[in-house]
Amino acid sequence: AFRQGLIDMRKQEEVIQFQSLMLILMHTPGTSIGLILEWMERFSYCFKDSITRCRVSVNHGHEKALKAMKAEQAYEPFRSFIDSLIAIDDVGVVRAFDEIKSDREYFKKQRELTNEKNLRRKSSRAQMIVFIPLFTTLILYLLVPMGMYAAHMLQEFQQVTAA
Repeated sequence: AFRQGLIDMRKQEEVIQFQSLMLILMHTPGTSIGLILEWMERFSYCFKDSITRCRVSVNHGHEKALKAMKAEQAYEPFRSFIDSLIAIDDVGVVRAFDEIKSDREYFKKQRELTNEKNLRRKSSRAQMIVFIPLFTTLILYLLVPMGMYAAHMLQEFQQVTAA
């Protein structure tokens, strides 16, 4: 469960990187799908294999290659990013990636909420760990000597009553 959460977080970071990349490339003259895929491949880790396969097969038809890449991925934000890549031919780069800014804000807020939740969970664990030395000190330096003194007093009391 922890590992899957880490993988999903990494995938989300990667899609955000791709969106940042597109914010730069969408206003660059001469931007093509091949160029976009090349830059995506450079910054990719989780999706690198499918991007590489798509880049190799893009010469045989980029729409077919992009649809094949979309079919092999299950992560929905990446699939919607691929949909925007497919739409480049119909509407152009700038219009295909219009919603990137709003998507980035959504992912950013979602990431902040996740980080805040993780921080609260970790801080509650840390608070419990902080009290361990306090309780150990109380037990070893206060309760144990008091218990030994009480046992010694009980033993003396029993000796006095027995005599």
